[in-house]
Amino acid sequence: MAESNFSAAATGWIAIATGVSAILAVIFLTLMYSVNQSFGKVNDVLNSVIGISSMVLAWKLFAEHFAKSPLMSQIALALVVIGAIFTIIGSILIMFGFTDFVLAGWYSAIGNALIGLWLITFCYAVLHGNSLPHNLVIFGIVAGACMAIGLVGVP
Repeated sequence: MAESNFSAAATGWIAIATGVSAILAVIFLTLMYSVNQSFGKVNDVLNSVIGISSMVLAWKLFAEHFAKSPLMSQIALALVVIGAIFTIIGSILIMFGFTDFVLAGWYSAIGNALIGLWLITFCYAVLHGNSLPHNLVIFGIVAGACMAIGLVGVP
């Protein structure tokens, strides 16, 4: 796999950290609704971490993506950067009380959907290569599609 800045191991750890952050965000969201609303702040911070780490991961994988699909990789990188910005804005809006959870949720949904579109384009670009295991690529396409569904809920 082509690497732009760090080793493949560092990229792998960024991917793992992103996944762990997503799992923790779901756990804290569940705790917020079932135990105490104070867990929502942790969920909001984790949502920002997911956006930032997804953007870093996309940057790390850009060389691989660019080699397979130059134009689409640039568009996808722009999508993930915009998506990360939207997730951060959504978290800031709710954490500092600028708005309620509905508007902040729309920002987060848009951000995660854009990150999901990046994931779909990256996985599709590497689908027929040997740089990643085939099942992992298929899982990435399915996960990205689930994330992109967030665009449907935005008015």
